[in-house]
Amino acid sequence: MKTILKMDEKGRIHIPIRLRGALGLGSNQLVTMEVKKNTLIFRRAQKAKQLNDKVLHDLLNPAKSKVKVTAELLEGLSNELWST
Repeated sequence: MKTILKMDEKGRIHIPIRLRGALGLGSNQLVTMEVKKNTLIFRRAQKAKQLNDKVLHDLLNPAKSKVKVTAELLEGLSNELWST
């Protein structure tokens, strides 16, 4: 499945519903992106590698968070997400 997308002035793109459906993407879905040989690779994060729902919720809603976000926490989460 191939499509051409236009990026807005803030660097955002709208992912068409047929592409979101093909990847099983929903609201607040974690994704991974990497660049390889002038190509952007966009993937749904593996379920086995996704963060604990409570921690993810707290990070996405910092005003309600009871989690103290530290550099060590973020590094650990980053390593978990990118080790797919």
